[in-house]
Amino acid sequence: MRPLKNEKSLRTSVRLSGGRQFVLSITAGLVLALVSPASAAQDILGTAGAQLEAGTSPVSESRDARQFSDPHEAFQFFVTEMQEYRAEKVVASGVMDLSSLSENDRSEVGVERADQLYEILNRTELINFEKLLRPEAGATEWTYRGSPPGKEVRAVVRFVKSSDLGWRISDETVRSIPSMRAQFEGLQTIAAVSESMGMLPYLRMTLRERMPDALRRKSFLLENWQWAGLVGLVLLAAIFDRIGRAILGVILRRLAGRTRLEASEVVRLERPVGIVTGALVFQLLLPILGIKEDLRTLLDLAAGTLATFAGVWAAYRLVDVFSGFLGERARGTENRFDDMLVPLLRRTLKIFVTIVGLVYLASLMSEDLWGVVAGLSIGSLAVGFAARDSIENLFGTFTVLLDKPFQLGDWVVTEGLEGTIEEVGFRSTRIRTFYDSVISVPNRHFISSSVDNLGVRRYRRIKTMLSLTYDTPPEKVEAFCEGVREVLREHPYTRKDYYHVYLNNFSAASLDVLLYCFVECPDWGTELREKQRLFLDILRVAERLNVDFAFPTQTIHVAKPEDLEHPDRPGSDMEGTRRGRDAGRGVARDTLEPFAGERPGPVGYDEAYFSDQIGRTKDS
Repeated sequence: MRPLKNEKSLRTSVRLSGGRQFVLSITAGLVLALVSPASAAQDILGTAGAQLEAGTSPVSESRDARQFSDPHEAFQFFVTEMQEYRAEKVVASGVMDLSSLSENDRSEVGVERADQLYEILNRTELINFEKLLRPEAGATEWTYRGSPPGKEVRAVVRFVKSSDLGWRISDETVRSIPSMRAQFEGLQTIAAVSESMGMLPYLRMTLRERMPDALRRKSFLLENWQWAGLVGLVLLAAIFDRIGRAILGVILRRLAGRTRLEASEVVRLERPVGIVTGALVFQLLLPILGIKEDLRTLLDLAAGTLATFAGVWAAYRLVDVFSGFLGERARGTENRFDDMLVPLLRRTLKIFVTIVGLVYLASLMSEDLWGVVAGLSIGSLAVGFAARDSIENLFGTFTVLLDKPFQLGDWVVTEGLEGTIEEVGFRSTRIRTFYDSVISVPNRHFISSSVDNLGVRRYRRIKTMLSLTYDTPPEKVEAFCEGVREVLREHPYTRKDYYHVYLNNFSAASLDVLLYCFVECPDWGTELREKQRLFLDILRVAERLNVDFAFPTQTIHVAKPEDLEHPDRPGSDMEGTRRGRDAGRGVARDTLEPFAGERPGPVGYDEAYFSDQIGRTKDS
């Protein structure tokens, strides 16, 4: 039949609130089917199967009952719903008067009569509702009469009007449907009606009309040909699954050969994509079987759920392949920020895929997709208040990504924790300590706490004291300090523009020479190796200059009486002061002799400075 002009098709869906009751009713129907006739289970699965009180109209008790103010409206509703094979909805709406049927037969027989009447109408003519005669004002009856071209048989559908239910197909017409069907036996759907149908409704109608009576008999909920069709659909879905895998496998292997992707990783997409293909084929062809609305919705929901899970699975595999490709590119660059970003991007995409999958799965169970999205938004707001710490951790993650206080592999110290950054996640950052344990630090910690990133140091500092014995002459101390400076100047890893080697302290048992320098090393292992090389070179310098290093000692000196005498003792304090001033003045002038008695300038680190320190004399 031709669909109504400008009419929106009604969607069949399973409400979220009624999903649990629907599953329970299916289970009860299957149990009763094992111990009672098929009609008992059919009563449970039917939309009008609720027990009605005696003498009460089935229409008045149905929650889907409608009132039609015009016979054309009732007629259009019947044809439109039957085009989508919604016989259960037609029965529940009350557009057919089933008062002559028993309570147990109203659901099952009502669906059968609606189906038979629709077949009869398809064999009469292509109905143009706009050209049908209107009922007279105040009329309570209206009749449609249609005949196939060139045939004597006639379909008569009588509509009656009641004060409380409006217009509907009369009980007389409902009772006469089997006899009318017998008259139309052997006739096919007229060409004009077939041409006005879509592909799937036409295939469904053609298959059922051409089935022998044996296959059109009902056996537990469905007709025999429908059971056979379900088995065929499952086999067809499996075939498309295999075909999809084979074709996709060839494409993916060629793609892997042209890129640096691993073929074993890429071909993992085959299985989920094949399942999605099979499930979609099953969903697409399921309406051809014309299964009753409730069971068709259940099968469609099962196939949609399988396709959703397989789609999420395939998306996960695709994210892994994409992240693996980005990871290979990231490892080929010197920048370590992308090494940290790729794992985080992988988690982000998988979380996004999961959310999309859950929303789509919820939309399968409810016709109001935007209502589901709005519900998720309100729920997310409530969860946000309850998960404040998680949100803080998320902002901490953004801080780590935007401010870049550290990168993977950096050596950091923060709030008593020390180790190398191993992984950055949404909630926490993992730090590998130097005793090889892993500490998970919440990312919100990095918003308010300081982080000492030792991994980005340009140089590694060395500060130590080189302790010489007190019997070392000043000239040897000066020679030793200059020898250590020369080692620093020649060492390949030391910083050449800033270092200090000077006598710095008179300790209890040694003359302490300060060594303060920096080495340019990319990691801790290199630092330890070069530090050892530097210290060994200092030991060799001391050996060549015959300078001894001091160590804590205790000397017992037994003095003789003559040892306590000082033959050069000054005669008076004034003489001692004069002698001390002369000694200090002479030593200071001797040490300033290379500078011509002038004030030494700032410390320098170039070759000219050191040549000047060694070669300059007072006379030059």
